Amino acid sequence: MKNPVYETLSEAVDALQQRGYRADLSLSEVADCLICRVSGRTILAEEFQIDEVHRFEGDTDPADETVVYAVSSIIKGIKGLLIDAYGAYADPDRSEVIAKLHRNKQHIQQPLKRAPALQPLSREHHHTLLLCWKIKLGLSRKIEVARLNAYVWFFWKEYLQPHFQVEESRVFPELGNQHPMVQRALNDHKQIESLFNRGLKQEADFSLLETMLEGHIRFEERVLFPEMQLQLLPEALGRIAEVHRNSDLHTEWPDEFWK
Repeated sequence: MKNPVYETLSEAVDALQQRGYRADLSLSEVADCLICRVSGRTILAEEFQIDEVHRFEGDTDPADETVVYAVSSIIKGIKGLLIDAYGAYADPDRSEVIAKLHRNKQHIQQPLKRAPALQPLSREHHHTLLLCWKIKLGLSRKIEVARLNAYVWFFWKEYLQPHFQVEESRVFPELGNQHPMVQRALNDHKQIESLFNRGLKQEADFSLLETMLEGHIRFEERVLFPEMQLQLLPEALGRIAEVHRNSDLHTEWPDEFWK
């Protein structure tokens, strides 16, 4: 099974902690082992395995990277995260733990850079994920349904519905509307639109919308867009690049219930 794909370091840490990797691990400065910062327990190289490795490049310098290791030890009964485990001067020949980390790091699949033609869509996806966050926060704060409804409908009309229309008319056809990944995306669009058409009347409706939107965006970012980058010719990506409007959401909303 392939490791999950995370867009950001914080997303990876949050998801892994939810899956039980809660111990804060580090390299011991005095012995060849890992150490739990909270309990002080140590783990030797032969006592742990590396379940997943996730690498994130710096925003401005690709060489400035952060590596997250999901580590488990059945012997010690520990599951935790090791972040930025060694520096440029770490010598794997002198440490069994560092050698093990180096071996696993070499098998990290390099992240696929988003093609310039698809970057405006990805930025719009970011705004939609922010909408999901606002919905969740609004529900947790017991914001009145009418206030949630007003903002969500504004976002749908001004931003999300036009985004769907661009994808359906100018983006998806480049891969082919019969492609199974495009079929799933189109079906997601229909289900999300149907929620708006029948009305968002209670908290459960907003919770369902948030769940569907986040799942749809994650699918497009992690599955559909990488497939398009691999399959589409430069000419097709060029046609996609020509259709994008400004992907920034400038309009301010007077009722910022999320602040």
